[in-house]
Amino acid sequence: MASKIYHIYFFNTIIQTTDTIVNLPCRFSGISEEDMEDVTTTIRDVQAVLLSLLSDKTILMGHSLESDLRALKVSVVEIPYLHLLA
Repeated sequence: MASKIYHIYFFNTIIQTTDTIVNLPCRFSGISEEDMEDVTTTIRDVQAVLLSLLSDKTILMGHSLESDLRALKVSVVEIPYLHLLA
């Protein structure tokens, strides 16, 4: 039985920080000081967008997703990985 995908969202944004950035590791993040200059998006803005997109049927996928959600102070129910054996 095939599954139907209803929506796919790619969410990528830079969040304004209230902390002083001492060393911006551009070579790892790809974000430069110039990229940070006009940023007005707050953590609350991003939380609101994410929470408006999530439901009990949402599947989240991403690289370092757990640490990203922790940084955003968004908590989700963790489901153990399902391992299929051939």
